[in-house]
Amino acid sequence: MAWAVAFSVIFGIGAVIPAVWSIVGLIRGNTRFWPAVVGVGWAVVLMVITFIGIGTKWGDCDSDSATSDSIACVDKKGNASKCVPDIWAHECHRSSRGFGPTCGDTPSACPSTKGAGLCPAGHTPVYPFCEPIERDAAVKQPAATWSDLSFLAAGLWLLWFFQFFKGPGFAGSPTSGGFSGSINLSIRDNPMVEIGWLSIAYCLIVIFMGPPSMWYHASIRDLGGWFDTMSVVFLLAFNAAYVFHALVLGMWNKARGSLRTVTVLAIWGGLCLLFGVISAFCSNQRTIAYVVTGGSWLVLEIIYVCVGRWADGVVFRRTWWLFIVNLVVFGGTMFLWSEFNPDLGRMLGIITYADCQDREGFPGHAVFHILASFGTITTFLSFASEKNVVVEDQERRQKK
Repeated sequence: MAWAVAFSVIFGIGAVIPAVWSIVGLIRGNTRFWPAVVGVGWAVVLMVITFIGIGTKWGDCDSDSATSDSIACVDKKGNASKCVPDIWAHECHRSSRGFGPTCGDTPSACPSTKGAGLCPAGHTPVYPFCEPIERDAAVKQPAATWSDLSFLAAGLWLLWFFQFFKGPGFAGSPTSGGFSGSINLSIRDNPMVEIGWLSIAYCLIVIFMGPPSMWYHASIRDLGGWFDTMSVVFLLAFNAAYVFHALVLGMWNKARGSLRTVTVLAIWGGLCLLFGVISAFCSNQRTIAYVVTGGSWLVLEIIYVCVGRWADGVVFRRTWWLFIVNLVVFGGTMFLWSEFNPDLGRMLGIITYADCQDREGFPGHAVFHILASFGTITTFLSFASEKNVVVEDQERRQKK
């Protein structure tokens, strides 16, 4: 509980500060704060939904949304039982199978819902992401839940920095541009340093990564798990689509401006629709969505950096060392995720059920959330570093 309080205070304040500054800035007449105020409204709507869920205990026993079969019952030798308990069915004393007290191979493998334990005699539960579930609480995993506020803070701070962009306006409009000051705008023909569809969409996606993850960790319900999955897919698919366009067209000075916006958003929307349907009907295969979208992004990033570094004819490219920073941040983030994910860890041969039980005192998945939120910032900075290297080289030679 101490971890949960610390996370809620630190990242709650971290989100409120840019929100208040942005609202005050817009009231004072700085129109470049309007994207941030939109982000504040988006965050408020998502958090209202979150608090309604907490207040109603996620529908309590009237809800038909079961758990995601994420709890394992393990004996002293580390062998899993056929019992895969549904904690909500256990609390509500349900006996029917549909959203009932048992899942797994054998309904009789789990104890009666009227009993005190989730698991059969001689077995102990292994909880998702190695954080014990507070079964009688409306927030089942408090540390993992409240650490998600870090995504709201990250997204709102990114939007707050839009005040330093040259003007309000969308990419391709006469009022759009790059950073204010003496930077040549022909060098910074970059949607991530202007107030436009892509920059705003990215920040709203970052904000969206927080509450849906809260919905899952607070409720441990399958519907929350779907939203949690899709919030991650939204970001990974956007990044993959963005880098794909840059690699195939953008870095060669083709299909930039409005065409770039339409292309990236169309690819992103198609990927989200595809994996949204797959995740809805194949809840036990949701990790595949991460692997495909995240893996595609990683491969495209590596190719992009290599092409930008060594290929001839490249017009636009990003700062290569920011890619390295981003890779290190996300590499450490994903390692931590696997270390506190009992199902994935066992599949990769990294951890056992016993390892997960030993780590229950440390909020590893919560720290993963925090690192991931920092990763969204390093990704944004990496995207924002793209510039016209041909024009830059010409200006450098003129100065000499």
